[in-house]
Amino acid sequence: MLKKATASLNPASRAAALGIAAFVAATSATRPALAADATFPNTDGNGDLASAASWGLEAVPDASTRVVFTKAMTATASEDISFAGIYHNGEQKTVTLDMRDAATGANPGPRMINLTDSIQMGTKWYETLKIQGGTWNLNNKHIRIWNGSNYDIPVGPAITISGGACVTSVNTLQGAYGPQSRATIVISGEGTVVTAAVLKVAGYNAGTNVVRVANGAELVVTGTANENFHIGPGNSFDCGLIVTNGARFVKTSSADNAIGYISGTGKRNYIRVLDGATAQIKGLFFLGYGNTSTSGNTILASGTNATLGANSTLTMDQIYIGHMNSSDQTKFNSGNTIQALDGATFLADNVTLYGSGNGIVVSNALADLKGANGMQCSALSTNCYVRLQGSTPRFRMSAQTGSGNFALANSFKFIYDLPPEGYAAGFVPVQIQRWGTTDGMTELVFNGIAEMQTSMRARNVRKASYTVLNFRGGVSGTGAALLAKWNAALPEGAKLTADGSYQAFTLNVEVDLKRATTIVFR
Repeated sequence: MLKKATASLNPASRAAALGIAAFVAATSATRPALAADATFPNTDGNGDLASAASWGLEAVPDASTRVVFTKAMTATASEDISFAGIYHNGEQKTVTLDMRDAATGANPGPRMINLTDSIQMGTKWYETLKIQGGTWNLNNKHIRIWNGSNYDIPVGPAITISGGACVTSVNTLQGAYGPQSRATIVISGEGTVVTAAVLKVAGYNAGTNVVRVANGAELVVTGTANENFHIGPGNSFDCGLIVTNGARFVKTSSADNAIGYISGTGKRNYIRVLDGATAQIKGLFFLGYGNTSTSGNTILASGTNATLGANSTLTMDQIYIGHMNSSDQTKFNSGNTIQALDGATFLADNVTLYGSGNGIVVSNALADLKGANGMQCSALSTNCYVRLQGSTPRFRMSAQTGSGNFALANSFKFIYDLPPEGYAAGFVPVQIQRWGTTDGMTELVFNGIAEMQTSMRARNVRKASYTVLNFRGGVSGTGAALLAKWNAALPEGAKLTADGSYQAFTLNVEVDLKRATTIVFR
């Protein structure tokens, strides 16, 4: 929090008595390390920051002045301006800085705003900052809304940047820090671009701390320190990142990231990349880390954008999902998933699953793990899974070499929700470009056999065979006993057959339409 006190006298009164130069000099003399403060009068709820008349002064305060707002207001600027930061310390107020060309009269636009210190809103309750349009240079300073309230407020502080605003050289873009903050950051609209070294929404005992990038906007996080991208510490729930409708989010460095990287209980924290949006998050990523329990945390890529002709795409490096700093993780850590749905693409290097019943769901989409280790179930994990849904689910491990194998161990399972009409000719839902290992706990689950048989009967198809799993490098541990175990779990009319072993391995499911018994009465 900035520690600059607002001048006790109205700037117009002080200027009249001392003159502008003397006013600045007097302020600097008492606080030589700090910029002078000047309170914007805001007599009518609106004002032009570049107009001396709006200030009630003979001239607009210069670049050594920090602008202080005390009321809810909307400010524009009829000229390019430079200030030593912007500050508001009211409660339950909205400050709108509207620098769109239509509002400022910029021709040609956009209006340029140069700030040599931070934009800061408040210390508690739920202030809202709206930046609309303009080109903003923060000179490595911050945009922050603080919330130190101890109250469980129904709505939290918010930062909204929209209207084609270009906001660059931000050090920290932060939506609140406090026990019950429920903060929101929204970056929205075509042409809206924000670049920040650090992105944090840090309410540490509350849910719904959210960053949303929408409608063609772009947010880039460039910081190189660990946790420079961090949403929701403490007891964290319903905290996340949403990138939607053709928007773009990029985190550029290989430093660690986290959503719900918590010291207590965490649940339902998420990343959602939707409707033709793209997100690229480099570095080790923790989702739902905790030391007591963590459940229902999700990474989701879903959908396409018909107008843009683009699929949603989420690209990540190494992911720890549902990790717990506790030996009880198999008991308390469950229901944490990565989901690729409805035409989307999910790309990652390595995924490590912790706990019980955590996995990857692929439904008419692509999930491709490109790293040396691919997908791993930790030694303390049980019931890790990959679930294939729809007619075109594609789960790939495209790395041909690496230090790890695709280990179907620790009660690992593939769950196939088979489409009634089967897969297209030549389509293989699971392709692994290396060799793998299995053990006696590995499970294969096939749902939808009865529905497939009904469809076959309607199409007059007697027998169908589909390749469901292909290890290009072969496998070990797939003996006759394991294949018999898998077949024993299938319903009547279905069986699994295996081709190859060491050099290459293909698993097929065959569905036979059994002839119905005919009874003739004479």
